[in-house]
Amino acid sequence: MSDVQDIQTLINMYSDASGPKNWDQLVATFAEDGTWELLGTPHKMKGHTEMRAGFPALADDQERDPRHHLAPVPAQ
Repeated sequence: MSDVQDIQTLINMYSDASGPKNWDQLVATFAEDGTWELLGTPHKMKGHTEMRAGFPALADDQERDPRHHLAPVPAQ
């Protein structure tokens, strides 16, 4: 598979997971040591374990639903 196809597959997987709150699939779109951060807030999760616990908790608060706040940020 080409890099372009790999990237498109990842985008599709993320999109498919974010609608129905499929947290395991959503977490799988991040690297094991990936970081999710809601800029301007104290919400930050590093790694799959924190994300798996944190995404459902944030989704319970409709204003902080992580599915509506995720955006790519370049790695430093």
